[in-house]
Amino acid sequence: MQYTGLKDKNSLSYIYEGDIIGVDGLIRGNKYENPELLQDTTILLLRDLAQRVGGIPTKKQWLEDARTPSDMPIRMNFGNWTNVY
Repeated sequence: MQYTGLKDKNSLSYIYEGDIIGVDGLIRGNKYENPELLQDTTILLLRDLAQRVGGIPTKKQWLEDARTPSDMPIRMNFGNWTNVY
């Protein structure tokens, strides 16, 4: 795997291609070694955004939020936005 030139929040670990970074800024694992981490990370991001918007976020809220990636993880893990609800 290729080094990205980045380090984790505490500057202790190098971040490589495929690493999953938690909302706390620390490396949780790698998507190639632990594909289930992608789903776990998506769920954590959904919960965080839901708390901030006061309910289940819409696709528009997800895409406009600076802390969330594209909606690809939602589509990969849930099929589409209607399955999130």
